[in-house]
Amino acid sequence: MQQFDYYRAGTLEEALEILKQEGEGVKLICGGTDVLIDVRNNALSEEVRLLLDISGLEELKGVELRNGEMCIRAGTTLAAVAEDPLVREKSLVLHTAAEAVGSQQIRNRGTVAGNIVTAAQCADTVPALLVLNATLVLKSATNSRRVPINEFFTGPKTTALKPDEVLTEIAFTPPGSKYRGVFEKLMRREAVAKSRLGLCVLAAQNEAGEVEDLRISIGSSLPSHGRFPTVEQMLKGIRVEAPMLRQAGIEAGEYMVRVGGTRWSTEYKLPVVQNLTEKCLREVLEVQ
Repeated sequence: MQQFDYYRAGTLEEALEILKQEGEGVKLICGGTDVLIDVRNNALSEEVRLLLDISGLEELKGVELRNGEMCIRAGTTLAAVAEDPLVREKSLVLHTAAEAVGSQQIRNRGTVAGNIVTAAQCADTVPALLVLNATLVLKSATNSRRVPINEFFTGPKTTALKPDEVLTEIAFTPPGSKYRGVFEKLMRREAVAKSRLGLCVLAAQNEAGEVEDLRISIGSSLPSHGRFPTVEQMLKGIRVEAPMLRQAGIEAGEYMVRVGGTRWSTEYKLPVVQNLTEKCLREVLEVQ
């Protein structure tokens, strides 16, 4: 097993000061559902000298409405996010996505921040947070900054998080009653499986049935997490009929290939992305 020290931080300020001093020599652990697998497999970076445990920091736990924003502290477990009545009421797509992660045991340990900062394409909560236009609060010992989640993922499994920073909070404005949303997840089996695809759609229509706003994100389909802007734009401002949904599904598949290229999994994913996009849009836009 790799050799490293272990320290359990008593406060966020203490953790940030250690990160300031040690930088890339520190690996944070909160839920541990990913980190402990890396420890077991000797897969931690060779630079890691210290495992810094922040799981006991109550200041990083909880959900609240603050100044019109839904604020989820980063150490909140996925189970707590899925079960929170505010999340269920104000952002059903996030509730559904959090409830879909792994097994109940994983959700009891894993945190919402961990699901984000690992930058794994199979992360279930990220497509939901992308359509919610979430903002991430990143703190260091000397600075605090807010980064839109669509700017956080800088490439395959890479993020804008600096070595001396901690993701402390996820915030977004609840979409309101005009919006309808859906999250769908495809897996190889019914339980405890990584997502093959996770699709999230959020949309608002006016009284004439025209699409005022549309947001689509599909996990495990692009090199880095993001939205599907060409699909969003083709349906905005119009009353959508059934044939348009088929075209939207085709465009979603074509966008995936344009951005990510052709891989061994494309033969499977292309028709799935097309059909799942059409299905979810049909449900959200209530098209027969």
